[in-house]
Amino acid sequence: MGNSLSGVPGQDPDVAAFDVLVKRCATMVDSCDSELIAYSDSVNRHGAKQVPEQVAEQMRKCSLKRNVQLAITEQHCGPAQKAFGDCLAKSPNDPIGCKPLIENFLDCAQYALDEHRKQHT
Repeated sequence: MGNSLSGVPGQDPDVAAFDVLVKRCATMVDSCDSELIAYSDSVNRHGAKQVPEQVAEQMRKCSLKRNVQLAITEQHCGPAQKAFGDCLAKSPNDPIGCKPLIENFLDCAQYALDEHRKQHT
């Protein structure tokens, strides 16, 4: 039977739960994917020196916002992030064993980002 978290039939529940955490990590800060795609398309069409200002400005704004978000998580949650990274480095074949550490990091990062948003909206 499939796991409702992952949608992969027969997937181990621990693996499915870890996958959810990894996806949460990937969506916690702005990705800038659409801005990067638009910028890249514009460079391909017009050349690097001819990118329309609106496209370049959208890329700059998103990159700045993302960099602020990453700095906030590093400032407030750096030790938790390092603990998770160290765990993965020690046990690269058993990331599930690092689950409590990624949960700790993600909870910290989410709290820090939420507090920042409250102060700046």
